[in-house]
Amino acid sequence: MDRSPAGREIRRIQGDAAGIEARGAEMETLGAEMRESAALLRSIVDGARGKGYSIEDLKDDVGDLHVDLGRAGERYEPSGRVLRHYGRTLGEVQPTIDDVVETCDELWARYTAARDAHADAAARPPAPDATPEQLSAGEEAVAGLRSDRERAYDAWLVEATRYDAPYDTWDAAYETALSGLEDANERGVSDSFWDDALPVIEAISTVLAVAGVVLAVLAIVVGAPLFLLLGAIVGIAALATTIWKVARGRGGAFDIAMAVIGIIPFGRLAKLGQLADGWSGAGRFLSGFGSDMVGLTALREVRAWRGFVDVMRGPVVNSAGNLTQSRGILQRMGAFADDMSALRYTGPSGWAARIAGGTSGSIAEGLSEAYARSGAAVTNRVDGALRGTVLDGVQHGGSGVDAALNVVDSIGKPLYGAYELGGQAFDALTDPVDRWSSELAAR
Repeated sequence: MDRSPAGREIRRIQGDAAGIEARGAEMETLGAEMRESAALLRSIVDGARGKGYSIEDLKDDVGDLHVDLGRAGERYEPSGRVLRHYGRTLGEVQPTIDDVVETCDELWARYTAARDAHADAAARPPAPDATPEQLSAGEEAVAGLRSDRERAYDAWLVEATRYDAPYDTWDAAYETALSGLEDANERGVSDSFWDDALPVIEAISTVLAVAGVVLAVLAIVVGAPLFLLLGAIVGIAALATTIWKVARGRGGAFDIAMAVIGIIPFGRLAKLGQLADGWSGAGRFLSGFGSDMVGLTALREVRAWRGFVDVMRGPVVNSAGNLTQSRGILQRMGAFADDMSALRYTGPSGWAARIAGGTSGSIAEGLSEAYARSGAAVTNRVDGALRGTVLDGVQHGGSGVDAALNVVDSIGKPLYGAYELGGQAFDALTDPVDRWSSELAAR
């Protein structure tokens, strides 16, 4: 069969128009429900809706799934809309196109029959003994068959002309649907570079969490200042990645709050009493707080400890400002310095003291005990040597509040980090949807 006047193949348009329209409507409705559900889950995660143990458990299970659910809804709803419109248009033009194609098939069959009849007649040679009347009659018969062929083709052409208009309508609807689906799945919800980088950032966040727990354990067991410094850097980096993830829709305010708590030096809060000393006290507190937060306190303590031991071994000045010649005082000072030199800032032996006493716990314990059993000449010398340094005050020992806050830093935060990592590992190995179903059914 020839093509239509517009050059198109005359054929039926395949597709279940009613089914496509119905499916599009279902997708459109489902997309809207997805977005509404994602908004509800986001409000639960952010704590804006719901109270109670069940809600808290649901918050833990939901995690960041509301982001993927919302994104799926943003794709499904417009995709369903364009499919619904396409199905409706297809249903409008299909009957006309089918009728035209059926009629064209019939008319083309008539045309081919007339064409073949004319061709056969035109190719048949006249009889050798045909009379002029017979030759004339044969020519008239061939001319009649030619006319039948032309009339058959014209009839087909008239019907074929009816094909282009509904086809144009369908073709426009098809292109619109195709473009709409591309917009919904690519440009409409396009991912920026940072959206594409989110899986990498999440992987980095997990690595930082693992590193934080490991460094916290090493800081307790070994106590080397390097581990404390690296731990602080990891904590700040983890906070930065958490803020970024939340800004991209992965997580909520709770995640940021826990990341902030992770870098707060709770042990320093026991020294809030310094604020009562006015501006100088506030300066010392803020300096120490910032030093703890960035992991520099341990390095400052090591340097101060070395200087303290050197001072204790140095010349002794009496109350009159003169160098003392008392052998007994010099011996007590030297013995105290020897005892302090035997203490170790780092090493496994001081791990218990570091849990309750903070970074300087391993030396504060021995220093405070030696200080308590020493006389005034020694204690005055110790007070003077430590005054103004980061170790000022450790000779007096710590309170129960100091110990409790240091335990939060050394034990509480690493344990919570390990708990979070365990939860992430469990989530990765189980289907959260199945868990929700079983847990909600049990409630």
